[in-house]
Amino acid sequence: MRAFATWVCLACLSACAGAPEPRPAAFALGARAPLLGEVELLQAPGPRLDLDALEGQVVVLELWATWCLPCVEAIPHLNELEQRFAGQGVTFVSITDEPRQEILAFLEKTPMRGWIGLHAGELPLASLGLRGLPATALLGRDGQLLGLTHPEHLKAEHLEAALRGERPDLPPPPARRPAGVDQRGDPTRLVYLARLERAAEDEESYGQPVDGGYVSRGSSLESLLSFAYQTPPAGIRIQAPLPEGRWNFELKLPAGQQSWDRVSAVMQAELLTGLGLQASRVTEDAPGLVLAVDDRAKLEGCQVTDTVHGSSQLRPDGLRVRSQPVKALARMLEHLLAERVVDETNLEGRFDFNLPIPFDPSARPATAAVDAVLREHAGLSLKEATRSLEFIVLTPLPAAR
Repeated sequence: MRAFATWVCLACLSACAGAPEPRPAAFALGARAPLLGEVELLQAPGPRLDLDALEGQVVVLELWATWCLPCVEAIPHLNELEQRFAGQGVTFVSITDEPRQEILAFLEKTPMRGWIGLHAGELPLASLGLRGLPATALLGRDGQLLGLTHPEHLKAEHLEAALRGERPDLPPPPARRPAGVDQRGDPTRLVYLARLERAAEDEESYGQPVDGGYVSRGSSLESLLSFAYQTPPAGIRIQAPLPEGRWNFELKLPAGQQSWDRVSAVMQAELLTGLGLQASRVTEDAPGLVLAVDDRAKLEGCQVTDTVHGSSQLRPDGLRVRSQPVKALARMLEHLLAERVVDETNLEGRFDFNLPIPFDPSARPATAAVDAVLREHAGLSLKEATRSLEFIVLTPLPAAR
């Protein structure tokens, strides 16, 4: 009986020795890549991503989004690397959580040579140990993580070293303090975390939502206040001197409190406290722009029913609003034109707008040109009018007695 039990244990150990090492929850150097959930593939030989099947290959795993400007700017560089290493045992996989049709439309204008992964649901950046997009993970032939970096930092010599079975000296991603939970803390006890600090001289400039909050780098305080109050600079009257230079701001909210209204409210409170300001609101008749319905049938064609994480962005090739209410478009138009825009559409629901209005802060488009694009592509109109408008007035806090 003892011999039989010993044989069973040895058999179990032998079976376990042949089982693959379990995947960790987050990216960790020298460990296998974490489980990423269900990922549909485009431009690939199979329909689903299977990292186990890729062992034996060097894998460049890129997490990206079309609304992420650094991600888009890195595409030509990654295309060059993919072309150079084609047929040499290197597989490029770029994973996003955006809808299939949106990615297909993007690829028609911006080809990507590698495999495209469509993640089912929002990418859990924080739980993967990532601080934002883009993020590039280099996996060795054994499937273990050789390093995390920014896609622009990935060079041919790094891939050559990985093919030789060596660990390349990968530059780390740009210094970004986590806009999330202190890893030593308990996220279930989180109220919120916020940080405002001066940006480094070489800090890249961008702003984007992250898992559970928002991060902005290399921004002026005027632009941060404008974002916090969701109004263009023309809607804020700052009656106090502000520190000059560029700044970083990070905000993390707990689960269930991550709506944009909540993000804005907390961001307002933190900036006012940090800058020693107080806010008041005044309403007066002033010139502005009115957004109204022009062609309801055309507008209904832009309405969507999905509830994916929405996004809005101004890009050199146009204005894009994805799965957002019309008021989000009005806000983007305010930033595009640097004028107040009043939403008088009275519309509910979410919409997708792809408007070919190039964004160049040094050369604002004419209102008539924007109106023509809105009528043609969205069934909306934009006209000058005088309305009762609210302005945010920021003044110094009174001196303590």
